[in-house]
Amino acid sequence: DFIKDEVKQLNDEANKNRLEYGERLCRIKSNQARLDETLKEAKAASKTVDELKNFVKDALKEKRNKRQSVKNTKEFKEFRKRLADKNEETVAEIMSNVTDIIAVHDPWSKEVMLDPVVNTKCGHHYSKHSVEPLIKDNMGICCPILGCPNKAYIKPADLKPDPAMAAKIQAQLAQQEEAVISDQDDDL
Repeated sequence: DFIKDEVKQLNDEANKNRLEYGERLCRIKSNQARLDETLKEAKAASKTVDELKNFVKDALKEKRNKRQSVKNTKEFKEFRKRLADKNEETVAEIMSNVTDIIAVHDPWSKEVMLDPVVNTKCGHHYSKHSVEPLIKDNMGICCPILGCPNKAYIKPADLKPDPAMAAKIQAQLAQQEEAVISDQDDDL
């Protein structure tokens, strides 16, 4: 849930920037349409270059004073709707990719976790053989994962064995070993 909230927050921030850029783009397109319209009118109403310049100058001054809200245009509203629809898809897609990433190394020993336990307070995993001696000797140990929102000290009661994570780690290690063997076969 923490990762999902972080991803959603980052995605919302990116969408806010996209919306601002979309608004700017719509404003530029609107201004270009006004310029094209003004030039067309100027060509029809002018016989000399000086008349054309004066007509364009006066028309643009008049149109600049009429401030148009781009946010009320159909194009911007459609852009905002497409962005909102895409937002939910993006978060779901990122989360599906994140769940495929498994941290196989213990944050303290940096060795592969063969006996993973999960901290029920934050959801992070540690090797049972590295965390238990740490918290047994020192009750002032917090989760070592950078950015972890859980600031409470780790207690033995917070740690639960995680056989599903152990199976995932074993599967990932087997995949890595298979890839190494395959690379070695390719080199021969």
